[in-house]
Amino acid sequence: MDAYLIVGNIHYFNLEDSKAISYYQKIDSMSSHLSIQNATVVKALEMVGLLFLRGYEYNGEDPILLAEKYFQKAHELAKKIGDKIEEHVSGSYLAATLIRKKVKEYDKALLLYDEAYNYFKATNNKKELASMLWAYSSLYRDWGKFELAEKYYLENIQLNSISGDINGLARAHFNYATFHDILNNFNKAATEYEKAIQLFKQEKNLDLVMFTAANYNLSEDYFKLNNFEKAHYYLKEFKLQNDTLTERQNLSDFTDAEAKYQAEKKQKEIELLTTENKLAAANQAKQRNLFVGLFFIFLSGGGALFYAYRNKIKTAEKLKEINQLKSRFFANISHEFRTPLTLITSPLQSLQSTKIDEDQKQQLHLIEVNSNRMLELVNQLLELSKIDSGSLKLILKQGDLHSFLHSILEPFTFHAHEKISD
Repeated sequence: MDAYLIVGNIHYFNLEDSKAISYYQKIDSMSSHLSIQNATVVKALEMVGLLFLRGYEYNGEDPILLAEKYFQKAHELAKKIGDKIEEHVSGSYLAATLIRKKVKEYDKALLLYDEAYNYFKATNNKKELASMLWAYSSLYRDWGKFELAEKYYLENIQLNSISGDINGLARAHFNYATFHDILNNFNKAATEYEKAIQLFKQEKNLDLVMFTAANYNLSEDYFKLNNFEKAHYYLKEFKLQNDTLTERQNLSDFTDAEAKYQAEKKQKEIELLTTENKLAAANQAKQRNLFVGLFFIFLSGGGALFYAYRNKIKTAEKLKEINQLKSRFFANISHEFRTPLTLITSPLQSLQSTKIDEDQKQQLHLIEVNSNRMLELVNQLLELSKIDSGSLKLILKQGDLHSFLHSILEPFTFHAHEKISD
């Protein structure tokens, strides 16, 4: 069970959620069938909850409610086996779901946080204390109690600085920066993001997800501060790191597919060699006894048909896997198109709000229409995966045919007027 937990954690930190959850659920299944109840089972349940908490989807169910279910199960099991550390860790995770549900339960979450904080303070567990300070700051931020939230953000930074935990300190500055983004304090947010980025770079094992997010958020803040040079620099850094994340995911997918293909290829070679040996044996037997020879020929023919049928099934599965990779590729590239489209739309809206003449207003409107059209096309790319899976449904509704045709002709009308004027 411990081995399953280690492998699952490796997949979790590599963002391979489907693989990670399969190992955690193996532990849960073993626990149920063999009546095993220990800290490993508790941690596996917590990790499943964390997967749902960060957005893993399962059968269309609400991931927050699924996370709450697994954290509650982990919390009760930890209490039952007397594991105080995991009892309060799972309790703090459970509290996090209570403030993310549609109906917030801040008071109940605060009680769980207080219990965990008091225990970790009494046992001088600095790592978990830092986590609790971050949890307090998030709770009070969402609750709208910003003074208390800032107090805990600063305490979290101070504690990680004293303990020398570079990763924890980087995350503390990152979280403090997001807090100032919410308050529209973009100068302060930018300063904190830059501190976080410098600390992330000092890590031996770079947290690429947090590092990428820090670069993107910092680019957004500098854009809002009209510092376009720095905004462009950090946007390029974001693109570079984001491409690395995408390549890592694609490499993982293709590596798995290649491993399956090579395994199937070796299996076919073994099967072919076996068939050849059977044919050779049949020919030798035929010389000794015609009846035995005919029997082996019939057996070989039946084996060949069986192998052909199996190969046909495997080929169909391979094509299905390739189609899934294709759909994932289109989904990834569609997300890549969204960022530049967003960066076009924001300054465009700013220009439209300024005093401009009608001709300029028409040109800006044309840009807006076409950028929105490109966004629609990107959304259509995202629908490809639904088309491949057969889950895309035709939606019939009434519309304005005149407006639809006008939206198509309008860009070409402007171009036609320019040609006539020339």
